[in-house]
Amino acid sequence: MKPFSSMRTPRVVNRCSGVGNLWRRRCLRVCGLGLLAAALGLGALVVRAELPAPDNVLYGTIAIGGQLVTPDQPGVVVEARRTAGGAPVATGTVGAGNFYVLRIPLEAFAPLVHPDASLVGDTLFIVARDPVGVIGQTTYRVPEPGQSSRIDFGTVATDSDKDGLPDAWEQAWLGGLSFGGQTDEDEDGASNLHEYLAGTNPVDGDDFFRLEATFDPPTASVSFFALQAAGIGYEGRVRRYSLESTADLVLGTWTPVPGFTNISAVNQPVVYTTSNTETQPVFYRGKITLE
Repeated sequence: MKPFSSMRTPRVVNRCSGVGNLWRRRCLRVCGLGLLAAALGLGALVVRAELPAPDNVLYGTIAIGGQLVTPDQPGVVVEARRTAGGAPVATGTVGAGNFYVLRIPLEAFAPLVHPDASLVGDTLFIVARDPVGVIGQTTYRVPEPGQSSRIDFGTVATDSDKDGLPDAWEQAWLGGLSFGGQTDEDEDGASNLHEYLAGTNPVDGDDFFRLEATFDPPTASVSFFALQAAGIGYEGRVRRYSLESTADLVLGTWTPVPGFTNISAVNQPVVYTTSNTETQPVFYRGKITLE
């Protein structure tokens, strides 16, 4: 028999101690369940972890009036919206190389933590606009995360002879590129460039943009037809009309008529009616732009 030693360290047994790792793991599980039960007894335990996904990227060019938008036009933006007229959830501007870049933030599952994020399969409205209004829009169904897609707005018109007239329009209407924008082939007082802007026939002397004025006391009216931009040379373009007035053709300033500026043409008649209270003549003119 070995002699008893008083120097031997006594073994202290802990409730969560035991011989071997298996017992220790079981004990830890029991202790952990007890803590969880205590927490649940105090209230619901809610756990929410955000799982972000790589952004999707849209890029492309924007053309207004056949001309590329450049970075020095900060008022032109591209927006992602949940509805066509809704607030933007993402915004991009034109940068290097005259390309806009629009990043679409994504999350992996619903419900979303960030209200501006989207899920795979969502449909967004992609809208290009300037301070005047919408340039163009399309829909975008969100693909798998990390994808890039190109979406262009508007068409850049080819004008090889730099006369302001698209080559395709010149070929179709005039039969070649030897006719300048400032010449008037049909001698109706409207140059070829004016005919192109108005959508009229440059070789028909009876076809040119005009205002019609009628007087029916006590009112007077000014009217015109807003011709939609369509056909060769007008791909992706929008024609807009504005009505202006002045009391002095020589020294007067042309003033926009309220409610009759930047009217988008969709082949509709436009009529402005005013009461005859003027003590002097008033002159009107129409202004046409292509975007």
